[in-house]
Amino acid sequence: MKHNPYSEKILKTIIRLGHVYSTWNVFTDFVELGALAIANSLENKSDAWQKREERYLEVIKRYRPEERKFFPEIFADLLEALQYELTWSNAPVDVLGRLFHDLELHNQYKGQFFTPQHICDMMGAIALGEDKSAIEEKGYISFSEPCCGSGAMALGFAKAMLRFRPCRRRANSYRYLGRTAKCMSLTKTRRQKPCSPLWLKAQ
Repeated sequence: MKHNPYSEKILKTIIRLGHVYSTWNVFTDFVELGALAIANSLENKSDAWQKREERYLEVIKRYRPEERKFFPEIFADLLEALQYELTWSNAPVDVLGRLFHDLELHNQYKGQFFTPQHICDMMGAIALGEDKSAIEEKGYISFSEPCCGSGAMALGFAKAMLRFRPCRRRANSYRYLGRTAKCMSLTKTRRQKPCSPLWLKAQ
């Protein structure tokens, strides 16, 4: 497995902040801040939007002003890490799940362990099955993620789709719907609408 420099940078940043706030808190705060920012980028202002905005400010204010800049940097590195894996593996990879284990956070969260990626890959191949006529007819397929983790099952299904000839593309023929993470207003220094989230779509 090729070393991912962006994942390594994320690890170092989280560990650095973790000396003050605990690694667990920094990681979970980062995930929550990212989720809140992404959710609010997809919805016009409403009561739910305002509640997420207030929750975002509540979480980010736990950190000193000079530390808040690290969260959009981590998010940008996460996007780079995902793109790096697509380039070298030609398939999506569970980057967040790896980070979770590399930070040894599974020991703190009631001994939870993520389903190994090769098991997810097998389940994805089984779910896709041999009969692809429905995909060829409709041009798409839908599926349900059976768990609520980092999306490893969905990634396993995506890998199975990559092996299916009509869906097969090189990594660089996939595109991200959404612009660079730099315009994701994680620091809330701007009030413009943040970018769309990261999604993969075959061209």
